[in-house]
Amino acid sequence: MWSSVLAWIQFLSLSLSLSLSLDALCCLSAIAHSLWLFPHSHVIEAHKVALIAFIDENETSSELILRWPMPCEFIRWILLSCHRISSVIGLVVSSADTASVAISDQLHELVTWESHCDAAGDKYEQYDIFEMRTVDEWHLEIEDASELFSTSPQVIAFLSRHSGDTGPLLTTHFTGNFGPAEYGGEAGSFAQACPMIQQTLLEAFDQYAPSQYDVGIECTHHGPTTVGAPSLFVELGSSETEWNDPAGAHAVAQAILTLSNEQDLTDIDPNRTVIGFGGGHYAPRFERIIRETDWVVGHIGADWALDSMGAPAANRDSINRAVTASDADVALVADNRPELTEIIRESGIRVVEETWLRETTGVSRAMVNALEDALVPISSGLRLGTPATEYDPATSDEFTITEIRIDDDTDEMAQLQDAFNTGTDDTVSAERMESKNNTDDQNVTAWIDSDIDAAVLSFPTPLIETTAGIDVETTSEIFSEHTLAFETTEGGTRPTGRMIVADPLSVESMIHALMDILESKYNQVERTDGMLRVTHQAFDPEKATTLDVPEGPAFGRLAAGESVTIAGRTIDPEAVHTTETETFPIFSIPS
Repeated sequence: MWSSVLAWIQFLSLSLSLSLSLDALCCLSAIAHSLWLFPHSHVIEAHKVALIAFIDENETSSELILRWPMPCEFIRWILLSCHRISSVIGLVVSSADTASVAISDQLHELVTWESHCDAAGDKYEQYDIFEMRTVDEWHLEIEDASELFSTSPQVIAFLSRHSGDTGPLLTTHFTGNFGPAEYGGEAGSFAQACPMIQQTLLEAFDQYAPSQYDVGIECTHHGPTTVGAPSLFVELGSSETEWNDPAGAHAVAQAILTLSNEQDLTDIDPNRTVIGFGGGHYAPRFERIIRETDWVVGHIGADWALDSMGAPAANRDSINRAVTASDADVALVADNRPELTEIIRESGIRVVEETWLRETTGVSRAMVNALEDALVPISSGLRLGTPATEYDPATSDEFTITEIRIDDDTDEMAQLQDAFNTGTDDTVSAERMESKNNTDDQNVTAWIDSDIDAAVLSFPTPLIETTAGIDVETTSEIFSEHTLAFETTEGGTRPTGRMIVADPLSVESMIHALMDILESKYNQVERTDGMLRVTHQAFDPEKATTLDVPEGPAFGRLAAGESVTIAGRTIDPEAVHTTETETFPIFSIPS
């Protein structure tokens, strides 16, 4: 808003530079002057309407276009100012709360607040997009707090003390009662949460908290439950020492002021918001989710709160109200609560695990759904690759994933490999393997020539088992770097070879990377049409026995490539090693 003579002069200068008509100049001047004198009044919406009408009338004016290349940028700046003024964060200070007053004092130390009186004669203060009201009662006793403010706030923060045995602590939480309303509000009712604001405050606490203070979030508890706007408690704790600590109060005040940087205070994406159930009062699991993923957390029902609620089946409405007040469409149940889990699912909310939230970080919900539908759920071992964060199927009319058959008969291929490796039928086996791989390559070529977005492919299980046996971490990294998603076993640590790929060329990159792993163990790695052939020298116990080498340490030294002396004879490792060959069918990507 224009609160200085300089800004007012700037307005007049720019207006005159547009060579506006007298009527247009008077229109703008009246709106700007009104904003200057009454920046927080309820007529702001009328100002917006007037400015939009002004743009509609003058946007195509040849005079404006000739005089100033972007005449309406100035007007849009005014509109932005209107939006910013109307984006109010309400701060509620309780004079009965020592910590609340201390935080208020620090807010006054940090910035200059303007004093005003409303129509009822009640005093309030404003700074930037903040409006602060001081009340005599405790915060828990306030209902319909939004009615305190001169402009309907987008968010309300109750500046409060925190009580407990936690030591110095800066914390924040949403309000509501899963069970009885022992401390304000109504039973089974919840205030609307503002998860993005909580996330911002948590980050700011980390930045500003004095070294002796811990930082955290709490579960949902106490009232009020009827606020009239998304809200949360912002607290300084946890004893009288901290309530009167200027340093702690200063940190809370600094964190609150960072909220003025939020572009849209109520921009809550239901596709990235989770509601939490279970765990302790201070909710470390859900705090990790906020800190380490791109998900935000709405209401949290701690174990004690859920126990006080009673049987989930008898409290469906309470559970649904908590979900609605969180704007969440997924839930995390931290403990083994099958009845609660079933009730949540019946309400249409997906119940996920922490692993699911971590894996889906940075990946659009549409993409997650498509990948899980094409392979297996994340809970069954699916892991998402880096490319999944760079591709959003929601931008396409239709996202198509098609399975490309690479090995039509695993048992037959295994028999062919065994025959080839043992030399019992190497010529015929090689020909039959090549024939099968030619068919596979034709399938891959058909994929490249089609309009599908991604393909389900499978590397041979023996190949991936071999590379994982050599270096499981690097094998996993290869799949993570090049695929949209891939299946795993052993708790998500070991790829199976089955994957979804969006870029055919990435398959070639994967093959080369897997060959690098093989070369770290095998003496020779060759790639021919449709096959990888690896050879290495392996210790042959039968050869060692025929040379009278006793089992034991001598076997181990020869297997490690060392020579041994037996009865005065030196036996080199080459004498007891044999050449072993393995082949793995692969597919080629035409250049």
